[in-house]
Amino acid sequence: PAGEEPVWGALVPSPRGGLGALWQRFTRTMQRSGRTVALLLLVTNALPQFVGAVGMELLGARASVVTDPLSRSDRELVAIGGGLALLMLAWGLVTIWLAAWGSACCS
Repeated sequence: PAGEEPVWGALVPSPRGGLGALWQRFTRTMQRSGRTVALLLLVTNALPQFVGAVGMELLGARASVVTDPLSRSDRELVAIGGGLALLMLAWGLVTIWLAAWGSACCS
């Protein structure tokens, strides 16, 4: 019917409410489920990024010793570099999948 205000979603306040209404809905949502969202994002985003960063730092320090061009042939260097690249690609895909999964669970 004409003149009747449409029904909005749980997180979408009426446009007439301004930013105050949006802020109230946001704070109520965070009070209700903020801990769950924070834990989920910590496990699916922050933890894999931290593990990946520490792992790559350790591999980088180790790779400079392992890939010393004076002690390795070109074939060995290519094999080591390719293995490290595949490992980084695999971990990147795992991290992206976990982040996407965590974001989907939070929404």
